[in-house]
Amino acid sequence: MWLFLKPFTKEMWGVLVAITIYNGFAVWLIERNHNDEFKSGTVWNQIGILFWLAFSTLFILRGDRLLSNLSRMAMVVWLFVALIITQSYTASLASMLTAQRLEPTIKNVETLKKMNATVGYCKGSFLKSYMISALGFPETKINKYNSTYAYAEALNNKTIAGIFLEVPPAKVFLAQYCKSFTKTEKTFEVGGFGFAFKKNFSMLPDINKAIMSITENGTLLDLENQYI
Repeated sequence: MWLFLKPFTKEMWGVLVAITIYNGFAVWLIERNHNDEFKSGTVWNQIGILFWLAFSTLFILRGDRLLSNLSRMAMVVWLFVALIITQSYTASLASMLTAQRLEPTIKNVETLKKMNATVGYCKGSFLKSYMISALGFPETKINKYNSTYAYAEALNNKTIAGIFLEVPPAKVFLAQYCKSFTKTEKTFEVGGFGFAFKKNFSMLPDINKAIMSITENGTLLDLENQYI
């Protein structure tokens, strides 16, 4: 929520505010000897002019209202300083926003285990037993979900820190929620899916030939790109 404050530290923000007010006070003090507008009015009016001088320079240079060359020079110098500070702030904020979009919050499985985080998996999948036996997650830290919407909702409200999916469902999920979630680079090889037929099934050679054909001619990849 307060990301716009993070490019600078608290100390840096304090120094900037102090320097800005000091510059405004210095200009106001110089102009009092040359400009009647800075002498007349109530105390609150003079305080308002002082703060206006201090902070308006961050956006516009009001040299037309300053009569003293010394105060104009001070304003010009502060304007250049303010421009440098603004450029630095903008670059730092843009870098932080870009980094947040590109990098996943969770780096790997070890990070999840060190955090003692709760994770999810697809209901009915074999992954639960794999997560317990191979990856070492406690069963109490594993939740099951049955739809991409349920995955997204659980991740958004931080019920879980991550979700384990087979590659095809993971691609479907990321295609639907590519702006909100990402995957880690590492994947786990746990075998694949296959077809089971009874012995001496007469259509087995034809099925093998068809699968090989759509794999080699790119049809399988086209279908994946079209629907995922």
